[in-house]
Amino acid sequence: MPVFYQGCKDASPIRSGVLTLGFASLAPAALIAGALVNRTQRYRPQMWAGWVLILVGLGLHSTLQAENNVGRAVGFGVITGVGIGSVFLAL
Repeated sequence: MPVFYQGCKDASPIRSGVLTLGFASLAPAALIAGALVNRTQRYRPQMWAGWVLILVGLGLHSTLQAENNVGRAVGFGVITGVGIGSVFLAL
């Protein structure tokens, strides 16, 4: 993603790093998934939801073009990050 921001969106290296912070949503997602596992004593629903979010997020990333706005790319990163956070807990 930093290469996309620098090459297609003409962002500086620091700005492209800041724009990839959407993937940092994995930390809160892992905490929420962990709390749900602790409460329900089941981990499979969180894993399945995480994998679905990863697939959807990466599928949406594949639709990005240079003409798209930056918010769309960051939003797709948040979706992917939440999915990774949910799956990361169970691994």
